[in-house]
Amino acid sequence: MDKPPKRKRLAKACDGCHKSKRRCDGTDPCSNCYFASKPCTYTDSTGRPVPPPRLPDPQPQPQPQPQPASSQPSYQFPQSQPQSSYAASSARKRSHSECDPETLDPLLTRELTNLFFAHSHPVVSIIHKPTFTAALSHNQVPRYLVNAVSAIAARHSKQPSLQVKPARCAGRRFQDAAIALMFDSSGRLTAPANLQTAQALCLLSTYEIVAHDDYKFDKNGKDKSHSGWISGERFRALTLQLIESMNVHTPENPLLSSTPSSAMVTETLERECIRRIFWLVYVVDCVRGVWFGWTGGGMSHSSPSTEGLSIGGGVMGFSEAELHLRLPADETSFEMGVVHQSLPEYLYLPAVRTHYASEFGHLVRVITIHQKVESALDVLARPETKKVVADCERLLEEWSCSLPPHLLFSKQCVSVQKSMFETSSNLGAWCYALIHIYHATSSLALIVARQRLAEQSRTIYNIPDLDFIMERIYSIMNMLGSRAKYSFIQGSVLWPLIKYLDMAKDPQVMLWLEDYEDLAGVRMERLVRDRWGDPQGPSSLCLRHTTPTLPPRPSQPDRSDTSIDPALVTPKEKSFHFAPPLSNGSDKLLPSLKSSGLLEWSNPAPTNLPPFGLQTERRGPIASSDSGRSLPLSLSWLANDSRD
Repeated sequence: MDKPPKRKRLAKACDGCHKSKRRCDGTDPCSNCYFASKPCTYTDSTGRPVPPPRLPDPQPQPQPQPQPASSQPSYQFPQSQPQSSYAASSARKRSHSECDPETLDPLLTRELTNLFFAHSHPVVSIIHKPTFTAALSHNQVPRYLVNAVSAIAARHSKQPSLQVKPARCAGRRFQDAAIALMFDSSGRLTAPANLQTAQALCLLSTYEIVAHDDYKFDKNGKDKSHSGWISGERFRALTLQLIESMNVHTPENPLLSSTPSSAMVTETLERECIRRIFWLVYVVDCVRGVWFGWTGGGMSHSSPSTEGLSIGGGVMGFSEAELHLRLPADETSFEMGVVHQSLPEYLYLPAVRTHYASEFGHLVRVITIHQKVESALDVLARPETKKVVADCERLLEEWSCSLPPHLLFSKQCVSVQKSMFETSSNLGAWCYALIHIYHATSSLALIVARQRLAEQSRTIYNIPDLDFIMERIYSIMNMLGSRAKYSFIQGSVLWPLIKYLDMAKDPQVMLWLEDYEDLAGVRMERLVRDRWGDPQGPSSLCLRHTTPTLPPRPSQPDRSDTSIDPALVTPKEKSFHFAPPLSNGSDKLLPSLKSSGLLEWSNPAPTNLPPFGLQTERRGPIASSDSGRSLPLSLSWLANDSRD
């Protein structure tokens, strides 16, 4: 029987591993010293320094690929090397004496990684946490991806070196280090075309959106501090082109084996992460379109469609074929690495009502409806808007009925999701909160749309009870607690309160505005005022508590002329009432008898001539001088009625 080959022993261990009797890998520095933040030295028996016994393997130079002929701008992606999971794509250069962009303090890296997975929603959805942390412990995560993660999480750190104003710019040096590692001096991408590069580009795109430190105003005094939200396209375009080159839309064959191999599970997780990058870009694009009027670009730069709510024609520049991509799996299956066992869901198909329904998938569904509703409010004068609003109402109702029991809005579900959010177990609780915020916001936007359409058609519209909307908004903010100021959900909460309810001066809302400005660099009330309002008044789409007076009808007779018979005069035209005040829960459509004057009594002055000078014979008691006594004012014509 052949004996197994003996393990090759190192000629020399580092001084730290030799003293602590640990296994050393022989690199400079070794893994033990690197993660312990200790100096790693190699000396001989006399104390003289010697070179490390093991050097990093040289990496082959990437070969450029021919650029395909296309009308759209494209980029050359280096050839991806065959790697498993988060294997390092470049040689390690971790010497503590070097001050290159790759050098990171291990303790700071560990802290920022934990802060990233605790607070950086929703971008944490594109990284599988167990795989990432395991690879990071073995130093197998590319340096540019670690820097991109650190750039996102730096604002949450309490390290003195990262305390800058505003806090959202604390990760600037990590962003610059990641860019230096991924691009050459001419701005061309040199990182390999793999999942880690796509994740880093997506994180850099998110950081570029919010990391601006000054306010800009145009010549009309409008706030342009959100320029990053509408112009940060450098990394977004690269991200979409990279995942397209990785065949993100290639359909997957169903897994028939009950015991998949380890390679199959790894490949499934990587495909899931690539799909999540696409849907994260889609969600961010929808928010940008709603808030800033961005028209979208998609992957093929197709024009967005406002015809109906179906994805036919595309949404935010994404074509119908692009939106046929499988939705993300549920967060529990993704975290446990059993994506291959979850049921596939698609945007164009009804949602499944099982315990393993995708939280991220429901967020994609409701934000698509929300984007359509907001787009319809911008084009209320178009004839097709009424149909779009009706489609949105129908599909919002169908979507709310498709929610599984654990995603319904109830006290029990909110309590469970709150405990999950506090422990940062996964993205499911965050998606749950944003799902119901957009449900409430879309419902309120549909009420405003119906009110404006009723004004156009000169019909009556009664505002329904808004208690369920306000209850959801404030319940979600209570669920987030003190961590609300670290979440972009706060912006989605402020949006309906300011745009539709004009609550910018509410004390609690003012505190939320300050917190969100520090987080994202956007003053929500300025944004709403610049697009739909004026400096002195609320938004033009604010829910109206009273109805503006309609212009009077032409050729109305003079009611002050006493020579005209009141019975022949049309009752005075009152201002149309489309919506009662919010505090009035009554559903009456007509004024009361008392308010209309039908119950007011008086004695009319006697007259010798009937109206219009027509002499009429009066007989019986109704023709006496007291004929008009004890009759309502509007029924005084009964006094002139004659009997046969």
